[in-house]
Amino acid sequence: ALLGGSNQTNDRFGSVLAPGGTGGVLAGVPLEDVGSVRDAGIVVSLALRDGRWSGREWSEDSPLVPGVVEAGDHFGAAVIGAGAPFDVGNTQVTIGVPGEDSGGRRDVGTVVTIIDSEPDFAATLLHQDGTYEGLAVPGSGESGDRFGSSLAFWNRTRRSALVVGVPGEDVG
Repeated sequence: ALLGGSNQTNDRFGSVLAPGGTGGVLAGVPLEDVGSVRDAGIVVSLALRDGRWSGREWSEDSPLVPGVVEAGDHFGAAVIGAGAPFDVGNTQVTIGVPGEDSGGRRDVGTVVTIIDSEPDFAATLLHQDGTYEGLAVPGSGESGDRFGSSLAFWNRTRRSALVVGVPGEDVG
């Protein structure tokens, strides 16, 4: 077995895909159970090199990944192979966790960016009550916001931005 997970009904492996790193692919598996925790979610990085598949997987149960595995987090509901413009030399993975609860508020959502430099990595957490590259993230985390439901990375010469979908955000 390449990766530690097991096939389970309704995992939806491959329902979320993005190019990742050096010729690989990222697969979000937001409905994967982590241990006995239902729908906690994982992200898998796969690459075919010299005729062999290699891979790595992350969840909120992985060392250095912020957060705690909880039912319904849906870690990997969105994933892109970018997101940290301050570290262009290493593989980057940005992961949406729209079901993350915070301070008694349900489904507030977060985003985790992983800087992968084999065999180690570093991870940062982004949410509406925090900052990103020294600037306040717009909005405040409220129940049902689902921050991180979708992700995009916009990059132009000397300017770049991580774009985060917040479909439950109240406006006005």
